[in-house]
Amino acid sequence: MKDAIQSRERLFKTSVQSLAGEPAAVATKDFAQLLKETYPDRDYDSKPAGDRFDNFTAFISKEAEKAVGAIAGYKGLEDEKIFNATFFAVDPKYQNSNVSKDLMRTVADTFDEVYIKPLAHGQRQAQDSRYKNWQRALVIYYEKLGFKITSKPDEPIVMVWKKTKESI
Repeated sequence: MKDAIQSRERLFKTSVQSLAGEPAAVATKDFAQLLKETYPDRDYDSKPAGDRFDNFTAFISKEAEKAVGAIAGYKGLEDEKIFNATFFAVDPKYQNSNVSKDLMRTVADTFDEVYIKPLAHGQRQAQDSRYKNWQRALVIYYEKLGFKITSKPDEPIVMVWKKTKESI
């Protein structure tokens, strides 16, 4: 299994592009729409950027000009070194290929703190056990990326990553 993952990592040559404002919102929306069309049985957010473009930032991972992953959200209004991620998704074909780690490294180079809610994009957001299992898996994955839960047990889950000397 480990060899299969390592060979998969070598297959994809991706680069991360940083965008701001309306171009960031358009690129994020286009990627979400591509996921929705490619995987019609999944429930991807069709409007991940909302209607506000000021302070909206997106990091798009591409392979040969095709978007394969994205993390997007808003810079803090008072502190531009804080990022509130509202969308983080990777094309299922590219999962386990370091795309999300590359995206997170780029975000970490730009911001000192990143907040995210572990929403299972592509999964129906019902209160059924399958969605909750996806969400638990995301929490575990985000913890591997260095995120920590900051919310109280009875609140929706919010996680934070903070730049430290060890994380650089």
